[in-house]
Amino acid sequence: MANTLRFNGELVSIPLLGPESGAPVTTIPIDETVQLGNQLAPQYTLSDDNTVAVNLGGLTGVNVVFVKVIGSAVTLRMTSALGTTQAVPVDSVLLQISRSVPITALSITRAAGGVQTQVLLFLGQIA
Repeated sequence: MANTLRFNGELVSIPLLGPESGAPVTTIPIDETVQLGNQLAPQYTLSDDNTVAVNLGGLTGVNVVFVKVIGSAVTLRMTSALGTTQAVPVDSVLLQISRSVPITALSITRAAGGVQTQVLLFLGQIA
């Protein structure tokens, strides 16, 4: 089932003392739209520090990866169609959109000695 994924709004960084402090305010508009042919929203509960392979179900490549972590930080390992694996720490939220180089494998590992951790994922494949 095809869906349109839309991520929009803006990233704003405002000085602690407010704009009137004279410090610069940073605003970056965000308007990303991706046509998805397939998607999954798996969830994992990590109770130990063992690496867990993410089941990609029927996805042959993942172009959109959204990760929300509740609990301890995790390391997300992503292998791309180029054959390289990158390890990325996630301690709250990560969003990656890769239109031309899909992710072919994902795994997650809880930070050593952390608390029980819930990992919410959204994985999308471009139509």
